[in-house]
Amino acid sequence: MMSNTKVTDELRAQVDGTREQLGRTVAALAAKTNMKANVASGVKDRVAGGATALKGQATALKGQATALKGQVRGKAVAPAGHQAGRATHVVRSSPVPVAAVSVIVATAAYILLRRRNRKEQ
Repeated sequence: MMSNTKVTDELRAQVDGTREQLGRTVAALAAKTNMKANVASGVKDRVAGGATALKGQATALKGQATALKGQVRGKAVAPAGHQAGRATHVVRSSPVPVAAVSVIVATAAYILLRRRNRKEQ
């Protein structure tokens, strides 16, 4: 037969091992249930990806606008040149509407990208 001391020591060792394992399990479950951190991380990633995509689209649109500007200059007649000058003057004198339209377009693009990303998941 085993002595009481030996049995007690074995039981304490088992209890200590079980406590350590339980502590690791609780920590793992707590990390999985931390929804706020998980959601925040996902949102940051999506916003960063959307911003990168929007920058790329803005660069592409700028290139297209530059190409179209060259075409228009080549084909424009004097009255059209005068109208373009007036339009430029209006935009420069009141940039707020232009900025508002830009914000609306950027917001719409962000929403569309977000919907597309949700469908892909």
